[in-house]
Amino acid sequence: LTYACLYACMNPCSGAVGSGIFVLSGAISHSNAGPATSLSWLIGGVVCSATALSYAELSCVVPSSGSSYSFSYYTLGEVFAVLGAYFLTLEYGIAAAAVARSWGDKAAFYAMEMEALGCA
Repeated sequence: LTYACLYACMNPCSGAVGSGIFVLSGAISHSNAGPATSLSWLIGGVVCSATALSYAELSCVVPSSGSSYSFSYYTLGEVFAVLGAYFLTLEYGIAAAAVARSWGDKAAFYAMEMEALGCA
């Protein structure tokens, strides 16, 4: 049962990663960025690694499991924890909008392809 729940949670995450990273970044870098894309991926990787290391260090110090809310609650107080939870919710909404945009682009592309083939 644990693996089924894990896989049920990871399936939407993999769809979001695939839509956000592999589709939109390729299209944007092809039309706008060019060779600077690899430099931006390198900088993003360094920043993500630093964030992961800081979370690992903080999770060793804070005696409870959780995410940004619990870490902020124990270190900064309730006001900053609530603000962090609000911004996390906002981040998830923006990420969902980016995935929906990508899926909409894919659906429009497939609809145009089917119309061109005479299937519609």
